[in-house]
Amino acid sequence: MTNSPAIIGALLLASAACSDPTAISECHGQVQIAVTPGSTPVYNWIPTCRVGYLVVVDRGDQGLGFWSVSSAVVKNDIAPPVTHGVVPAGATEDAGTQPLQPNGAYLVIVFLVEQNAGGQFVTTKAGEQAFNQTAN
Repeated sequence: MTNSPAIIGALLLASAACSDPTAISECHGQVQIAVTPGSTPVYNWIPTCRVGYLVVVDRGDQGLGFWSVSSAVVKNDIAPPVTHGVVPAGATEDAGTQPLQPNGAYLVIVFLVEQNAGGQFVTTKAGEQAFNQTAN
């Protein structure tokens, strides 16, 4: 994992200050993601804002998903922090939780749901972070 202690500290402080997900605004633009080490990683991002989708995939084969959640309705309702395998408030699980393998290489990606000029809803990648699963 390539996150500095200062970034992780700032993310933890921001998440502690925002215990009410409904008080957090939607994301607009890119976010920076941090992943905590351990058998059940926690995904957090700054700025602290809501996204529409969060997916965890194998870094070598991004078609191999390990977990994904999306807003229960077509909007951005997922607020950080998000614990792997725990469906956040306002979200549904799209793909069942697969156990992360010790020493596995993964990628967490968050997406925004936006409405284009034609009125159609589209998803836009807001951020991604590579991480390695530590041995249990």
